[in-house]
Amino acid sequence: MASGGNGAPADYNRKDGPMPKSTGGKKKPASARGRGTNKKSTKSAPATKAPPARKTPPPLDGSGGKAFYVLAIMALLAAVVFMANRLYFRQTDRIAPDGRPTRQEAVVADKKDASSPGVERKADELKDGKKETASVDKNDGEKHVLAPEREVRLYFLRFDEKTEKVDLAWARRTIRADVPLLETMKELARGLNKKEERSGLLSALPQGLLVRGVSVHNRVAYIDFNEALERNAVGNILMSRIDQIVFTATQFDGVDGVVIKINGVERTTLGPDGLALARPLTRSRR
Repeated sequence: MASGGNGAPADYNRKDGPMPKSTGGKKKPASARGRGTNKKSTKSAPATKAPPARKTPPPLDGSGGKAFYVLAIMALLAAVVFMANRLYFRQTDRIAPDGRPTRQEAVVADKKDASSPGVERKADELKDGKKETASVDKNDGEKHVLAPEREVRLYFLRFDEKTEKVDLAWARRTIRADVPLLETMKELARGLNKKEERSGLLSALPQGLLVRGVSVHNRVAYIDFNEALERNAVGNILMSRIDQIVFTATQFDGVDGVVIKINGVERTTLGPDGLALARPLTRSRR
């Protein structure tokens, strides 16, 4: 083999570059051998792809979703507590440990007492000795005592052809009322029935007369009429009206006198002529 002038091999000047230096017969270490010598072997093993990550659903809005569930749970709890309280108090109302009527039963009893008619037992109501009658309610079978029947006198007028005078005359009526005085005065204001007219009785009270109310204080009856009482109230007609009212009202044991009221106002005079009225009006003083 030819060598150059500097003792280098003849191939030094090749295009491929200088010859690699001799290692002097020594083997390269394993780490050195593996570097850059076998590039194809490293690329030949295919890289394993990681499995694609699962897409997780986006989390609910913390302020909206959680608040909705919390409110729903609270509403359910409130409904359960409310129903439990109602059941508990119903049971406690029905069971009374001391044997007294429960609150619910007491309310029902009060309503029944308020709806049932009251009966005032007065001496003047029972003096005729009439027996009380009772009616049976078909719904609950309870007996409600009604006011007793009694006979009263209604004072009217009768003309005497012999003397040509008008005198008081009474007719008997049967009434049933808790306040006999009020019902009696209403019967008087209604006037004569057919039988009384055929008997020749007359009345000085005008048609349309109404009794608005009565009250009794210190044995004086305050009787309230409407304005019809003064209609055509002149002369003997007015005096006859007063007599009919006073005698009919004072037949009751608790009434000695009468004060006339018209539309709620006490009157000391009556009629267009202004007839002065005694206070109270009695059978002997009118």
